[in-house]
Amino acid sequence: MSQKTKLSRRLFTLGLMYSSLAEAADPIIDLDHKVDPFWPSLTRKNLIDFDQKIIDMEPDIAIGLIDSTQNEWPIKKNKKKFTIDLKNANTGENLSYFIESQGKHSKFDGLAFDEFCRDWRDDEVIAMDKNLINILVNICEPFVDNQGLVKVDVLSGYRTKRTNEKLRSKSRNVAKNSFHLTGRALDFRVPNVSIETLRNTAHKEAPGGLGMYRNFIHIDTGPTRRWFA
Repeated sequence: MSQKTKLSRRLFTLGLMYSSLAEAADPIIDLDHKVDPFWPSLTRKNLIDFDQKIIDMEPDIAIGLIDSTQNEWPIKKNKKKFTIDLKNANTGENLSYFIESQGKHSKFDGLAFDEFCRDWRDDEVIAMDKNLINILVNICEPFVDNQGLVKVDVLSGYRTKRTNEKLRSKSRNVAKNSFHLTGRALDFRVPNVSIETLRNTAHKEAPGGLGMYRNFIHIDTGPTRRWFA
């Protein structure tokens, strides 16, 4: 004859408490709980919805540092000429820049860069920190192929306050004072380059903030910071 186990009121209450904690332990980076927090590649069908579901966990920082004077971070004096080909993973748009030797842009179009990095949800544009493209070039130069080309997938650039608050309402790990809000941050990856290799290079070449994720990295022009997620 089987015995029935009695459950005290205290144990029942504790069970309810811990069940809510277990629910909260679901990957907060997956906003609708339909995809893994870090999927192995950017080949999913609905790539345009990428940053609706996947957000970074940029550490929050004081507003005073967000608004501080920006440093000048030029392109290092590269020995070879090459083209950096940017692709916006949300809109499918492309933007290319030819990089001359001795660290110079050839006809750098800052307005085109601003448009390329716009908040695609609200279709709003901000003046992006042009140091971002310089840091990006420095990080990506080692990955230029034999044709003098390096391709980069840009996952997130400018983010309006409305967009940021929408993301924050779904996750407490979205920075209230994100550098995305002021056009001073980019999330990106380099196709066919392992994330480990990209991280190692970025660690040497990113003078500001660097967030290292499983399948992309975050750079910003704020104070020097490093974090893994």
